Amino acid sequence: MMSCTVVVDGFFGDTGKGKIVSYLAVADDASVCARAGVGPNAGHTVEKEGRTYKLRMVPCAFVNPVTRLLIGPGVVVNPEIVLKEVEELGIGDRFGLDPQCAVIEPGHIEQDRRGHLKGKIQTTGTGTGPCNADRALRTARMAREVPELKPFLADVPHLHQPLPRHVPLRHLEGRLRLGRLLRRRHRPHQGRRGGPHLQGLRDEGRGRRAPWGAEPR
Repeated sequence: MMSCTVVVDGFFGDTGKGKIVSYLAVADDASVCARAGVGPNAGHTVEKEGRTYKLRMVPCAFVNPVTRLLIGPGVVVNPEIVLKEVEELGIGDRFGLDPQCAVIEPGHIEQDRRGHLKGKIQTTGTGTGPCNADRALRTARMAREVPELKPFLADVPHLHQPLPRHVPLRHLEGRLRLGRLLRRRHRPHQGRRGGPHLQGLRDEGRGRRAPWGAEPR
């Protein structure tokens, strides 16, 4: 029987997801930990062997030295942060990033830190919102187009055997620890058909391929 543990934040962050995931990674000896959700917002704080780590992109399950660490195709990524954390943690041999992740660029960050987004919405200023907007418009740059990320590219939804059909869909936010990931590939779409629970699953590439709209670049 395949197993899947989902860590969900039902509030607005700062609820200890990172600490919970790091604990489960060791306690359950997780084979895979996949990042879902939005992107590099406030981040997660994890302690290992007396040292404190503040992570914004890499899954907190790095504390288990045998856990495969993945970022699914629905997550927007900042290459500078990804590369910095991978090097700092020394996890290059077990880290994978889906080529369909949209890339946060300097223009997204600048846009997120001024005007309506900063003054009215009070965003974190990380560029995730504007990047997701470009992703919806099929104009965002993808991870596969960034040379520095190519050594870490991995077809995340294809890495493991599919879950059986009778397993119910679940809404995924923040981080997701998986024993298995679906083999079926899904390209990131912004459409909400099928409800928010299906959109969450699409963030990790676990939903069915959407029958509407064009494929992203």
